[in-house]
Amino acid sequence: MSQANQFLLSSLQGAAFWYAAALFSQNVPSFFENEKDNKYIGLILFTVPLCFLTIQKLMKLNGWKTRAQKVEGIAIGTAVALILDGIAHAYWPNIYGSEANIRRSAGWIFWTAGWGIITSFN
Repeated sequence: MSQANQFLLSSLQGAAFWYAAALFSQNVPSFFENEKDNKYIGLILFTVPLCFLTIQKLMKLNGWKTRAQKVEGIAIGTAVALILDGIAHAYWPNIYGSEANIRRSAGWIFWTAGWGIITSFN
């Protein structure tokens, strides 16, 4: 796959993952609203193995054969997701649901982005 196609594909996948996360936080508010609920902690913990599995699937789907291709693809997709997240938080924070959801949704998305980068080096 050409470098331009790799960039485009990784960018689109990053945008899709960010959008799915934003919709999840909006449509499943019980994971984000209650400060004393363990659902948020469970979601945070579940995200770690999910990153490993997702990256393995993306390797096959995108035809990444080397570690460098995987790290580059994940870095591009994660950068796009974080850019979109920043724009949404600045201009359309209600995409994440209620006011109570916004802070914890951001935390979860940043956490997931960090683990995505870390696990891409595996």
